[in-house]
Amino acid sequence: MMGTRMGKILASLDIGTNSTLFLLAEKQSDGRISPIHHDVRTNDLGRGLGSDGNLTPETIELNLRLLRDFRDAAQQAGAAEIRIAATEALRRAGNAEVLIGRADRELGLHIRVISGEQEAALTFQGILSGMSDPAMKIIAADIGGGSSEVVHGEGGKLLEAKSLPVGAVSMDRRHIRHDPPQPEEIEAVRAEAYEVFRRLPDTFRANEADLVICGGTASSLAAADLELVSYQPEKIAGHVMTREGLELFIHQFSRLSLEERRRIPGIGWRRAEIILPGTILISELLRVL
Repeated sequence: MMGTRMGKILASLDIGTNSTLFLLAEKQSDGRISPIHHDVRTNDLGRGLGSDGNLTPETIELNLRLLRDFRDAAQQAGAAEIRIAATEALRRAGNAEVLIGRADRELGLHIRVISGEQEAALTFQGILSGMSDPAMKIIAADIGGGSSEVVHGEGGKLLEAKSLPVGAVSMDRRHIRHDPPQPEEIEAVRAEAYEVFRRLPDTFRANEADLVICGGTASSLAAADLELVSYQPEKIAGHVMTREGLELFIHQFSRLSLEERRRIPGIGWRRAEIILPGTILISELLRVL
């Protein structure tokens, strides 16, 4: 994984509703940060919320194992620091402190649960860092598992940020009951997504702004559109899709069983479970904007 490095090695973990993202990066003396390794694991936090609003014991144990694996990888790489942020699932879980406390006591890891507004601002900074022209006017959205963050910025400055309570996992849990899903279930996802997104302020509807979508659903759709058998971030980044293309995917996904969706190149075994509501969310956001 690692060769000889001159800079300071840093590690970060992003604990989402569906996945935990691990990043190792090197901080150069001039302040530049260069990614050197990344990994993503399904954490089932969204599905592990019981009817009482608490994480199940099995879900807590799964996430402690993931955190231990990532901590060990960071230490092996010589990381000087591990920063961990958690989002919607741990914002909502009634017993989130059980997982947070055990991670601290048993693993020496401090999990910081950030607000929706902080998550949206970090989304903007992350997207900005990967753009060729950071001064351009953009609207960006991170379609997550439990929430979606939509931000508006220009000239490298964040102008407005909204965190909305709709995500691929939460929409799947609320509306999808059959495999393949029934037409009325798909329409229920559409209706809720549209109702939430249409309440965005008019400042998000500037026609001259470029729209950038990030997150696991967006990456999987780009990979499927490119028919990639393996994950290739250099090809996925910057890939352009239209709403018409998204609707073709929705039409395809809605007619397939879970096992059939899993066989689509680029989608992935676990992403196939929530790719349909995630795609509908992106399409309805484009409809509103």
